[in-house]
Amino acid sequence: MKKRTESHLVTATLKYLQCLENRGDIKYVDRCNSGTIYAKRRKIILHRAGFPDILVMMNKKGNYSQFVFIECKVGTGLSDEQKQFQSMIKDSGHRYIIIKELDDLCQIKFV
Repeated sequence: MKKRTESHLVTATLKYLQCLENRGDIKYVDRCNSGTIYAKRRKIILHRAGFPDILVMMNKKGNYSQFVFIECKVGTGLSDEQKQFQSMIKDSGHRYIIIKELDDLCQIKFV
C-alpha cells in the first residue's frame, strides 16, 4: 500500500474546496506556500514559515467575510511557527482547522 503524504492530502483538500467554490458555497480558496524559492538567480520569499496550507474565504455574512485557515497534517504535530500562527489566527476571530484526512474536512460546515 502506498504511503499517504501531506502533499496528497493538500491536493485532495483543494479539489474538494474548489468544488465548493464552483457551486458558490464558499467565496474563494487558495493554496498558500511557505518558504523561499530561487528562480533565475532571484530569491522569492513566499508566505512566512508556519502559515497554514490553505486559505478559504467564506461567503459574506453580515458586514464581514470570515476566513478559514486549514493546516493539513499527516503523522506529525504542529511546528512552533505553526502554533504561533494558529494562536494569532484564533485571536483574530478566524477559524484554524487541522485535518489529518479528507473525511475530517467533509465534517466541517462551510455554508
